[in-house]
Amino acid sequence: MLLLSLGITAPANAGTPGSPAADPYDCSEGYVCLWSGYNYDGAMETYQPSWHTCSDTPFEVHSIANRTQDTWTFYTEEGCSGDEVPLGPGGFALSGAGFRSWR
Repeated sequence: MLLLSLGITAPANAGTPGSPAADPYDCSEGYVCLWSGYNYDGAMETYQPSWHTCSDTPFEVHSIANRTQDTWTFYTEEGCSGDEVPLGPGGFALSGAGFRSWR
């Protein structure tokens, strides 16, 4: 199942039981931020991307903040394959399936 939310965040109780919701705006402008957990919690990686080349993620990603001016596409499989979800500038996404690569 793939859940996508653009421009809004999920309610605080949508995360892992017992975990507080993080703020996707902790991701600085000009960056793409990836979280391993639901509702912007867990491990976080930040990128200041400049090229649209395929990159595998360091972990299964369940929350994304795109604070760049570009649209980036996220994929459910490594190597930029599987289901794809484009995420426009300023967009936020939550995924039950998880993302494994992006460009």
